[in-house]
Amino acid sequence: MVKYCTLAARASRGSARSRYTREEVLEEKFTSLLKGIAFSDDTLAWVRQALRESHRDERQFHDDAIAKLQREHGRFQDRVDAMYEDKLDGRIGNDFFDAKAAEMRAAQGAIMRDMAAHQTATAAISRKASNSWSWRTMRTPCSRVSPQRRNESSWILYSRTALGKAAT
Repeated sequence: MVKYCTLAARASRGSARSRYTREEVLEEKFTSLLKGIAFSDDTLAWVRQALRESHRDERQFHDDAIAKLQREHGRFQDRVDAMYEDKLDGRIGNDFFDAKAAEMRAAQGAIMRDMAAHQTATAAISRKASNSWSWRTMRTPCSRVSPQRRNESSWILYSRTALGKAAT
C-alpha cells in the first residue's frame, strides 16, 4: 500500500494540482494587496457595532439555553424528591424507585453535559471577542503584525477566494 501511495505521489509531481507557492511569496503578495485597503472610521465603527451585536446575540442564545436546561434539571430533581417521599410513605416499591431514579439521573446527566457545552460556547464567545483583531491592527502595516496573526489573516483571505474554495 505504501509503495502504491509513493508511486501515485511521484506520478502527480508534474501536474498543476501539486504546484505550491512558498509562504514568503504568498505573504508578500497578500501584504501588497492589503496595503491598498483602508478602513474609514465610519466603517470601523459599523464593524465594531456589528460584532458587538453578534456576540450579544450568541451569548443570549446560550444563556437562554442554559436557563432552560437548569429548569429542566430542577424539574427532574423535584420528581426524584417526590418519588423518594412516596417510597418512604410506602406508595411505591424500592425497585420502581431505583429504576425511575436511575432514568431521571441519567437524563440529568445528559442535561448537565448540554449545559457544559453551552457554558463552553459562552466562554469561547468571550475569548473570541477579546482575541479578535483590534481596530488598530486593521491600520497596522502587515510587517508589524505577529506571524500567527498574519497566518490567520492569510488563511481567512485564502479560504474566501475562488482558489481556496476549489481546494476544499
